[in-house]
Amino acid sequence: MKMTAKTLAIGAIMVLGATNVVPTHAIDDDAKVYPGAMCVRFSGAIGDNTTLSFSAIGNPSTTATLRVDCPVINDEDGDGTLQAWFRAIDQSYTADVSCSVNSFYRSGSSWLGWWTPSRPTAGAGTHVQHISFPEDLGANSVSHYYFSCRIPPRYSGHISYITSYKVEED
Repeated sequence: MKMTAKTLAIGAIMVLGATNVVPTHAIDDDAKVYPGAMCVRFSGAIGDNTTLSFSAIGNPSTTATLRVDCPVINDEDGDGTLQAWFRAIDQSYTADVSCSVNSFYRSGSSWLGWWTPSRPTAGAGTHVQHISFPEDLGANSVSHYYFSCRIPPRYSGHISYITSYKVEED
């Protein structure tokens, strides 16, 4: 089949027209949901390590709070976030699962950045709880976001978990 200039021009117009149909917010916004298993232990639950179940991270210790950092990729130009949240199963009746969202980077001999106040779950149970950070958070081009979380010890044999977390960049 012979291609003519007219056929090529029509094809080019169709391709260009199709790119205008895609809403710009679908290209600009960037949201990723990360599994709790991506969190990294930095203190607590020594010897017990962590429990990974269905890609969630839990605290099997009967005495120590598990502290984890949960990394988030910053692949925008520091415009900020539209939302951030974490989901947890809090099965402790004595302490809450809680997280803050942070962004730091090294500049010379100092750490620069910010953190949010920690936000806790609301009570205990076997259900998943969704905890939001609605503020417009921002990271610059040399920093990243991360959640810093506390998972309470096992309560009457029941383990608390962070199941997932998310940052949606603007």
